[in-house]
Amino acid sequence: MTKPYYSLAELAELFGLTQKSLLNSVGAERFPVPTYKIGKSRVADKVVVSAYFDKHQQQGLAEIAGSSFFD
Repeated sequence: MTKPYYSLAELAELFGLTQKSLLNSVGAERFPVPTYKIGKSRVADKVVVSAYFDKHQQQGLAEIAGSSFFD
């Protein structure tokens, strides 16, 4: 069975952060994706992370569609 969540190491890699920076961001409530604890591990749901990136992809596409990028 595939796990439905990302570990801190995986999440840090996806966001281009060190694990320490990620933990600092989570602790300061600045990290844009909700995380939760499973036992002693902090994780983030893969579906939620995917939705976060999808949302930003759509915003980026909308921005370039409305600009003179293609003109």
